[in-house]
Amino acid sequence: DLESSTDTYLFLLRGNGVSGNEIQHNDDSGGTRNSCIELSLSSGTYTIEATTYSSRATGNFTLSLSSQNNASIEPVSMNQTQSSSWSANIASTHRSDCYARYYSFTLSSSTSVRIDLESSTDTYLYLLQGNNTSGRVIQSNDDFGDTRNSCIEIDLSAGTYTIEATTYSDKATGNFTISLRNNIIEAVEPISINQSINNSWSSDTESTHRSGRYARYYSFTLNSSASVSINLASSTDPYLFLLQGNGTDGSIIDSDDDSAGNRNSLIEKSLSAGTYTIEATTYASGASGSFTVSLSSNSNSIESIAINQSKNGSWSSDCESTHRSGRYARYYSFTL
Repeated sequence: DLESSTDTYLFLLRGNGVSGNEIQHNDDSGGTRNSCIELSLSSGTYTIEATTYSSRATGNFTLSLSSQNNASIEPVSMNQTQSSSWSANIASTHRSDCYARYYSFTLSSSTSVRIDLESSTDTYLYLLQGNNTSGRVIQSNDDFGDTRNSCIEIDLSAGTYTIEATTYSDKATGNFTISLRNNIIEAVEPISINQSINNSWSSDTESTHRSGRYARYYSFTLNSSASVSINLASSTDPYLFLLQGNGTDGSIIDSDDDSAGNRNSLIEKSLSAGTYTIEATTYASGASGSFTVSLSSNSNSIESIAINQSKNGSWSSDCESTHRSGRYARYYSFTL
């Protein structure tokens, strides 16, 4: 801290000398014309330059150096959430004039992880290498989805890592929650023709195809070509994908937002024999709630017709055309 009735300016330099490389500087701190530098430093020798903002200014000043001993690193476990708050007793290593908290975790094997930092204060998140507040930055994030919260999703090898939970703005305070969890997507559940399944969205399963959304996955197998109807109904605005194969990252065959009415989703599709996956997700980022997903088959039944016979019929959505996409059809067979 550099305090004076004269407008101050403060530099921190590397080494024991007036011409060392600048590490950090500060003009005005905390709404005053005094200067302050808060920084985590490794072992070594450093030089402080106490100067003024204006040229040729004179006057008395007070320079103080103190240790920020509260920058301890707390442990956080997988699938754990911790609550804390920012205050001036711990400075951010990577964002000048910001406060921070630090958390470390160790992985015994390669793991896909998700770190969430949530607060009414605008947040900023760092993932660092090792058990150290000044470790190398692996990844950082400011705003995730449509919020001012922060999130990091990353595949990590075995080792120890440190989370720096800090803020976007200088000197910001407030409460926050930090959570660490395994980000491996849950297995795809089976669904049968003419079956309905009730479930709910939560943060334990992420959407593959809509960033920032939660999802559930269901697979089914057709032994022969069939026209299927997939309905996704919820008081939460849902979004529906039909994917190729048995997996969450299959190619998109079709998708739908509101075709079923009342913001519900509907896909009606003629499919060849094979395995398919349904992704039931939401329109809005971070939305949760209950839903019902239903799978039915609009079997393209074939009626017989004889020579010199006439039949009356009508087209409707219960039977799709095999050869003209998006059209309805009826089928009749005859033998000569």
